[in-house]
Amino acid sequence: DRATEMGVHLTVGGKTIDLPMRDRQNDRQPEREFWIAKWTVPDDAPTGILRYTVTAKDPQGRMGEYKPFDVEPSQLRIVE
Repeated sequence: DRATEMGVHLTVGGKTIDLPMRDRQNDRQPEREFWIAKWTVPDDAPTGILRYTVTAKDPQGRMGEYKPFDVEPSQLRIVE
């Protein structure tokens, strides 16, 4: 549902950063069935695994959460 509110929640250096996500679908390009968020890694960000979750809330108030598998080789990682 395009009216769903979605967000990515990053854990960096012990702090949580909440990023709203944006629906890329529009009337001219209805095939774009994906959401995006942007975060620029700061120069002083600690290296290592970047933990994150994604949450969603639809117009009816139903909520969901995605957490990636905790398999270290498949995790996002900040490197020098």
